[in-house]
Amino acid sequence: PHNFKLKGGKFKSDFGYHNNKHQHAWDFADAPLVYTNFLSAEGLNNIGLQLQWLAPTPWYMMAGLELMQSGNGASFANDNFGDIEQNSAPALSVAYLKNSIDIEETTFLLGLSLADGTMKSEDQNLNARTSIYGADLLVKSYFNSYSYLSWQSELMLRDLRGEDASTFESATNKTAGGYTQLLYAYD
Repeated sequence: PHNFKLKGGKFKSDFGYHNNKHQHAWDFADAPLVYTNFLSAEGLNNIGLQLQWLAPTPWYMMAGLELMQSGNGASFANDNFGDIEQNSAPALSVAYLKNSIDIEETTFLLGLSLADGTMKSEDQNLNARTSIYGADLLVKSYFNSYSYLSWQSELMLRDLRGEDASTFESATNKTAGGYTQLLYAYD
């Protein structure tokens, strides 16, 4: 009702452009390296709750909010170790805004995303908070029903701040990465 959609259970987050795609829908055999390093090989794929709203605008605009359990070891672990206690769920919040507009035979998709959660990792000995900011762009121009030229890019910035759980020293790390791909499909 009122352009809202609610989903619960285990699902792939709508963070960024690539994360919610299943492997059979990828243009390449492997996920982009920035996804593997920041979000893990499976991406953000956890149990949670998702609320989306489709804005009543002349172009496509969708806003979403997700509350998820953690469990992604790359940036959002939620381990219980030593004196560090596991957070109760949800330990990860995701927000995004996606826009799309068509100009003749070309589609422009632009998205902004934020993932924020805990990084309590026994393997990395960290008790921290991680924020990942993302921006994605897709430009796809169709020549006929089967032929198109597509340019897809994403940029991400990961900001980790907290402490080393064994030495109690400050642990901060800002890392950025991205990918771009150009694809021509013909019939």
